[in-house]
Amino acid sequence: GDAAMSVLFFVTQAVQVASIWLLVFGLTGVCERLFRKENRTVRYFVDASYWIYLMHFPLCIFFPALFRFWDAPGVVKMAAMIVLTTAVLLVIYHFAVRGTGLGVLLSGRRYPVWPFTRDRGPEPAPTE
Repeated sequence: GDAAMSVLFFVTQAVQVASIWLLVFGLTGVCERLFRKENRTVRYFVDASYWIYLMHFPLCIFFPALFRFWDAPGVVKMAAMIVLTTAVLLVIYHFAVRGTGLGVLLSGRRYPVWPFTRDRGPEPAPTE
């Protein structure tokens, strides 16, 4: 009856929690193995991620308002908003945040605004 359903519910919840934790630990191990050496592209997105996290919410309000009359499936609108929000915030991060004091505050290091120039100066010290 009810007692058996309660036990079954508890067991299924415990199995779900355990499987998620194992997934997290497994993905952490996979990432540590795959990303043993420094990858500049991954480093760039890691540095930009906090900026994107902090600033995405206003754009997630603004862009759906722009798309409200667009007659497209919701999944297409969502994909467009994700790409547009990420692209806008990456451009702003690159030109207005990365090489400034705000970039130092967010990532702990200062980078040149344009990372592909030949004369970049010394590499910043790692913060890890």
